[in-house]
Amino acid sequence: MRAYDVITALKQMAYDRGIPFERLLDVLKSALASAYRKKYGVLPELDLEIAGKNEMRVWVYKEVVEGEPTNSLQISLKEAKKYDPNAKPGDKLRIEIDFQELGRIAAQTARQTILTRLKDVEFQLAVEEFENRIGEIISGVIRRIDHRNGGKYVWVDLGKTDGLLPPEMQVKREIYKPNRRMKFFIVNIKKDSNRRMIIPILSRTHPTFVVKLLEEEIPELRDGIVQVVGVARIPGYKTKIAVTSSNPAVDPVYICLGAKGYRIQPIVQELNKERLEIIPYSDDPKVFISKALAPAKVLRVELDEKEKLAVVIVPDEQLSMAIGKEGANAKLAATLTGWRINIKSESQARKNEETEVYEIESYSETQLKISDSELYRLSKRNRKIS
Repeated sequence: MRAYDVITALKQMAYDRGIPFERLLDVLKSALASAYRKKYGVLPELDLEIAGKNEMRVWVYKEVVEGEPTNSLQISLKEAKKYDPNAKPGDKLRIEIDFQELGRIAAQTARQTILTRLKDVEFQLAVEEFENRIGEIISGVIRRIDHRNGGKYVWVDLGKTDGLLPPEMQVKREIYKPNRRMKFFIVNIKKDSNRRMIIPILSRTHPTFVVKLLEEEIPELRDGIVQVVGVARIPGYKTKIAVTSSNPAVDPVYICLGAKGYRIQPIVQELNKERLEIIPYSDDPKVFISKALAPAKVLRVELDEKEKLAVVIVPDEQLSMAIGKEGANAKLAATLTGWRINIKSESQARKNEETEVYEIESYSETQLKISDSELYRLSKRNRKIS
């Protein structure tokens, strides 16, 4: 096994598997250390360097001793002075070795170590990749659907691994079919080092999913010219997003919508026609709350700072529009603005009638309704069937 052959094989492996060559050098270093131990019975500290195009140099650290060495990681003082005239007992010298001298059995050990460690490296790279992508959008193809515990578990082919869209993170009105390509939001990852398994947990319901879709379509959002101040969502029905601009000359709402709404249409299509409302943010809570209750017309807003409560008065004929179906519009406005909202018609206000207060709703990451052991069992079954 020549150095040239080893380096060439590693470079090809790095290319085929998409692994950084430097990570494979770490694997090779560990493999050579195992080979050394196989031959000499002790595990060394190694240095490895690629010189030239396909040349390799290997060093072993050896301790200087006064008497005769008791193992291959020691060197006599007399021998050490050939490398370093100033060497003294207790010093560690870096001695270059020819790795071909490790022998055939040691070479086989090195090969086996590389194959074993390679799986570890691939697993670790996958973990690093998906950990860095938590909170981002990923595109995938639905592979299959598992019906379990009264719910549908959707497995999505993400390329390097399969992700899971659990029932609690699915939009109720959406239909998930095998071979359909969709976009998903990565909320978390599950990993099992023993099984070398990684399962990205996906969502289609997370409010930030809509924001990330906007960023994909609108460069001004990515560049920071327009900023998202808040988002409130009822998945599958409606999302309200408050935006502002760092440039007074830029209309953030128009930037997001585009002429005749052309910029927002791809997002609406991706969300299966979920309604999107872009709201201009205002530092004035009264103005912001009025805008957030669109399309209803607001006559006035009365604020109770202590209770963080906004009493909103609307025309009688606008009351149902302001509240929305099952209170959806009012709930979204409360969540978006951070104010509890009490909506009254003019006649209700004159009579001082008590009406419902719509509370602020915060999105919390839903806990998976499945144990880790069952999750990995499902994942293993999914791979076997696929």
